[in-house]
Amino acid sequence: MSFYQYVCPSFNRILGLYLLIFMISCGDSISPQDLKYQKNKTVHIDSVCQTLDILEGEERREFLRSFHSRLIQKVSLDSSEKLLRYEEKYLEIHADKHLLLDNQLQKIQILLVKNLLDSASKGLKTIKSQFPELDYHEKQQFHGLWATLHYYNLQYVKSKKYYQLILDESVNEKDSIYQFFALTNLGALAFAEKQYFEALSYFKRAYVIDLQIGMDNKLLVGNIAACYLINGNYEDAFLLLNKQNEILNLENNTYEGILLKLNYVLALQGLGEWQKSQVYIDCLKENEVPSDLKNQWFTVVLHQYAHTNPTLMEPFSRSHIRLINNNAYNLFSRNADVIYRAKIDTLFLELAKIFNVNALSIDTISSEKAYMSVYYWNKIQLRLSDLGMPTSESREVYFKNALEGMKAYSEQISKRQINGMSAEIQLLQSDFQLANSVNLNQIQALKVKNRTTLLGFLLITLVFIVVLGFLYRKETNLKIKISEVEIDNISKESQLLKQEVAYNKQMNVMSAAILDKSRDMAQALKSYQLDNEGFTKVIRELEQVGLLKASFKSSPEKRILDKERVSVLEKYPVLIELQDTEMRVFILGNQGIKPKDIALTLGISYAYVRNIRSKLKKMLDLASNHSLEGLL
Repeated sequence: MSFYQYVCPSFNRILGLYLLIFMISCGDSISPQDLKYQKNKTVHIDSVCQTLDILEGEERREFLRSFHSRLIQKVSLDSSEKLLRYEEKYLEIHADKHLLLDNQLQKIQILLVKNLLDSASKGLKTIKSQFPELDYHEKQQFHGLWATLHYYNLQYVKSKKYYQLILDESVNEKDSIYQFFALTNLGALAFAEKQYFEALSYFKRAYVIDLQIGMDNKLLVGNIAACYLINGNYEDAFLLLNKQNEILNLENNTYEGILLKLNYVLALQGLGEWQKSQVYIDCLKENEVPSDLKNQWFTVVLHQYAHTNPTLMEPFSRSHIRLINNNAYNLFSRNADVIYRAKIDTLFLELAKIFNVNALSIDTISSEKAYMSVYYWNKIQLRLSDLGMPTSESREVYFKNALEGMKAYSEQISKRQINGMSAEIQLLQSDFQLANSVNLNQIQALKVKNRTTLLGFLLITLVFIVVLGFLYRKETNLKIKISEVEIDNISKESQLLKQEVAYNKQMNVMSAAILDKSRDMAQALKSYQLDNEGFTKVIRELEQVGLLKASFKSSPEKRILDKERVSVLEKYPVLIELQDTEMRVFILGNQGIKPKDIALTLGISYAYVRNIRSKLKKMLDLASNHSLEGLL
């Protein structure tokens, strides 16, 4: 037997209030235990009113929404109504459209919690007539209230329509909170209509958002697990629930903790992990299990005994005879498989008696379309007949009805799977169309943005080209001016060189004349035979000056030196560090001019010339007595 018959026993009862509260809180983590067992509390809100006195506009609006949601979540209706009355006094003085609308929406929320559906409907129609234009958040709340109202009235198609509107708007606005809200409620509606594959699709999409924004909604996890269990997918249910370490803690006795642990036991039993399931069953104390979960608890315990210790099935069932009598049809549907499969005949007979199988109406079971229950009821009747118990119908009738029940169940499962797959495909198509529509809008907006960007880029490029042209023209003019200046400088330099050449010629003539005169004077003075040391020194110096004429050459021009420098460096790159004077000493020495003549020619001391020559010989790795001549 599938576990479908005993999964989520109180799902629909939990669902109604859960839908409303979640819509109000828009993402708060809700505990079903809080919703089901907290009494109507009066919260001291004087301090809240004092805070409101200093708030205005959007800040006041957000504060009111948040605090009102908290009050509704705690089912503190008296405090919520007191807060709304206080806000009405403010609205009498300050006519704020948005605050007035929020006040009316919050009143309708209270009406829905109180189950005053007609009053809530009238209030929503009044809002529609008074406020034809709503902003995004107001519209989402308005649609959410209509959806909840239709759900309470069992008008699932209309309720789904409004939740779909919320989903479409939230996808378009990229609002994860309202997407989560809409998907969760659409899943709940599909679950209520027994469209479990469709419900699973909605819940799983909501779960992805839950993981992204960290809402940690445990009821959603329970809903997904329930869908897996109903569809016989115990492995996925186990993997999902196994991640809930904190909520599945053995000492966690909250409502949601007990509910998730019961589903966890179902998954373990479906996978044949009976030892592990026993650990969690042992931690579920009967007196701590909420009354609406008692049938599920009884079922998992009875199935556990059926597979681990069948002898305990009869005393356990008999000790809960009142629970069985009060929930005869429900508990039979959940446990028909273990009753039929009881291997010991005496145990089978006792269980059939305790569950009062013969008193159950097969027509009632059939009308609920619980085909597996129909199958097992007829199989139990066949076995009772085999054991000699009187039956109202023949064996052939029971056998035929059992086959029809199994056939109907198979068709039901097949149809459910086909419908579920079709629904999921439709959801994917709807999502694709919506995403495509959003993408088209984004593409159009992107095209407009690109056009604007392109025009801006072209304008900037044009400005850049103009500026670049201006700078290029300015630079060209500057280069022309520089060229003109350089030409002028070259012309002046050429004139100076000509003047320098003429001056050097004159100096050479004068120098030659002086040298000749010095030699003549020395010859003339020698004719005087004077025995005087000073006179002899003068004659010797005049002779030395005269001797310079043979090696005298005019100073090389700077341009000639530059040309010779290039030739020197091409052959001897190591001489690149030489200064101008040092390079002149090297070039003159290479030409065969003696060191004293070089000193006289360059106007430097003889000792300085000798130091430079020593340096040159070291750099060129020459002998100390080398004359530096003939190196080029």
